[in-house]
Order: sequence, then structure tokens, then C-alpha cells
Amino acid sequence: MTITTASGSTPDKTPVGTFTLSTKERWHAFNEPYFAQYAITYKAGRYLHSPCFDGKNENQIFTYYYDSIGENSTGGCLRM
Repeated sequence: MTITTASGSTPDKTPVGTFTLSTKERWHAFNEPYFAQYAITYKAGRYLHSPCFDGKNENQIFTYYYDSIGENSTGGCLRM
């Protein structure tokens, strides 16, 4: 299976390696009003997560975060 992601805006921001997934969350808060509908920790402060939404409202996605999947545009997370 292949999943397209957005990764770190510079190569050093997204770690490379094998990780154990840990805490799963519904509506992980980044900086208000940015929330990921689904997120799972793969390294301290780094997540596999959905695009960001405006608050906890699945009808208010920030299109930039969706449209930049496939690009190097994150702070180190993997946005799917």
C-alpha cells in the first residue's frame, strides 16, 4: 500500500527510521484554530495526521493543508 503524504519543509524536519506508533487521537489540537481530525504519534512532537480543520468541524477543512499533500510543507509531521 502506498499513501501520499506531505512531509517536512526541509529534509531534517521529518525523521527517517522505523517507529512504533503510539497515542491515537480524534481532534488533535495544533495551534488554535488548527485541529487534525485524526492523529497518531510516531515520535515525540511528530504525528501522522489528517489535513487541518478550522476547529473541531469536519466541514471546515483548510484547503491549503489538503492541497499540499504530496509536497514538502510540514513542520515534521506526515500529513495524509
